[in-house]
Amino acid sequence: MNTEGHLLENRAHGDCMFPLSTYFVVLTPGPTQQSVNLHWHRETEIVLVTRGAVRARVGMQTKILRAGQMLLVNSEEVHGLEAGDWISEAYALVFDLEWLASSHYDRIQHRFIKRLLDQESRLPMVVTGEEAGDQRMVGSAEQIFDSHDYKEEGYELRIKANLYLILYELFSANRLLQRDPSTEADGLGLDRLKPILSFIHQHYAEPIRIGDLAQMIPMSEGYFCRHFHRLIGVTPVHYINAYRINQAASMLQSTDCSVLDACCAVGFQNMSYFTRVFKQFRRMNPSDVRRMSRVAQIV
Repeated sequence: MNTEGHLLENRAHGDCMFPLSTYFVVLTPGPTQQSVNLHWHRETEIVLVTRGAVRARVGMQTKILRAGQMLLVNSEEVHGLEAGDWISEAYALVFDLEWLASSHYDRIQHRFIKRLLDQESRLPMVVTGEEAGDQRMVGSAEQIFDSHDYKEEGYELRIKANLYLILYELFSANRLLQRDPSTEADGLGLDRLKPILSFIHQHYAEPIRIGDLAQMIPMSEGYFCRHFHRLIGVTPVHYINAYRINQAASMLQSTDCSVLDACCAVGFQNMSYFTRVFKQFRRMNPSDVRRMSRVAQIV
């Protein structure tokens, strides 16, 4: 999964003959927090939490998922993941929904797959384990991840069969979400912010003026800030600073760069301001992260 760079994730998941990949995701809370930044892709995604708790953001909704629960992400939905109060782990499956389409237009294609491809019906956000069939869906997801890890003879058949079983449980229990005109305005609003978030992810090392971001839509600066906060949950300045600090922390943990180098590389022009903002988000100084990283490398 892409944890940096463009908001639109362009990486290939599998190949044209088997358009599917799985990923093991470890999320850490606190000062050394690692998260999956907001992003979107054209593929469908299933996330199974296996340890701890994960704070998932999909569109404008935020949910806490615990071990044994699943997140379902529809095509082109903006989403991101953070750890709860302790180290959390999850498996993610990213696949092209068209892979499940029939080679000939048949009843399955017409009644089920086409509805999802045309977005007349959408996957629900969370499988909590409380509804009928939830445990069977979790079991199917576990078989998918197990099959993809070990790749025994015929594993492709097992994966595809289990994806159909997950869809069966959702359709048979009438769990699919129908198009809701009352929420489409917010969805369209979030779509308008996708290029804004992509611009921030691409140009975080450069000066970014809120007025310039507002003109990209275009909106007045005041209305843009309110619109951004309503849809993303934080102010534009908070989002920019959080993204820059995430990049700086990653540099300090994974490279030999100095704190000053990290400060300049992520777009801060003032060292004392960088330290203050870093401590605000990570609850420790950047020099402490640099020191902890060096100790870990020695050990």
